[in-house]
Amino acid sequence: MAGFTFTPDFDANEGHEPRVRKTQFADGGYEHRIRFGLNTDPKTYDLTFANRTDSEADQIEQFFKDAAAAEAFDWTSSVEATRNLLTYTDDITQSIWSKSQITSIATNLIGYAGGSNASGIVANTTNAEHFIQQQFTVAASTNTTHSIYVKQNVGRDVLFTVYGPTAGQTIGVSLNFSTSTGSLINSGVAVTDWGAAMVGSDGWWRLWVTGRPDNSTTRTVRITTTSNTGATTYSGDASTPRLQIMGPQVEYGSLTGYQPIAAAEPTKKWVCERWNRRYLNCNNNTVTATFRQVYEA
Repeated sequence: MAGFTFTPDFDANEGHEPRVRKTQFADGGYEHRIRFGLNTDPKTYDLTFANRTDSEADQIEQFFKDAAAAEAFDWTSSVEATRNLLTYTDDITQSIWSKSQITSIATNLIGYAGGSNASGIVANTTNAEHFIQQQFTVAASTNTTHSIYVKQNVGRDVLFTVYGPTAGQTIGVSLNFSTSTGSLINSGVAVTDWGAAMVGSDGWWRLWVTGRPDNSTTRTVRITTTSNTGATTYSGDASTPRLQIMGPQVEYGSLTGYQPIAAAEPTKKWVCERWNRRYLNCNNNTVTATFRQVYEA
């Protein structure tokens, strides 16, 4: 079935129904719970499509009638988006992270707030830019928030940037570790929020920027290392990590806590379980609907 393309109003209600199996012991005072199933936290959304013309309300309602609460459909909206749009966020050795002039990735380094989920970027000896990046998909013409944790090793600076297919349009944040100074990178594109803040006392920073480089549905987040003096074009030594990173994240809305994503999610589908239409006048219809998340091929 074709995907649902109408955008709901931002008074949507999100519901969660975690799926667990429960074992009770004794008189019910002790319980053991485990998650089960492919989709362990299916979501429901109560949506409103207000102030719609007769024509648009007809199309929305007809789509639901055709699906008849039985046929699943695609739906991509900033309302329902997975919070972290990147994949393999704790394993940048994966091929979805493309590498340019990188010799290796040092893994299992101690990250922010403990744990061994940080990585080190080792630049090769070529005199060039040295970076890693990942492309992601977003709803068109939508702002996203991009963030990462970084820690200095031997490189003086880090550049954390986001760009789309439109040439020359880039947003991001650069950080000079030597002076503890963050700077906005903005090639004439609107940015609604950005920052560089030290987190904890062991040298980790979090960088973030909110906006969009262009209105396309594909963008790329890039982490660029520098030399000891801050040059972006330099020769590495092919053995020492220039920079340590962890927790790359892209999300709709404002900055939130890091959500690790191991790999791409299974295909996500939706069913419309019920809907209701209110006729006010020919240019003011309101359709309400309840969507339930399912996973299927």
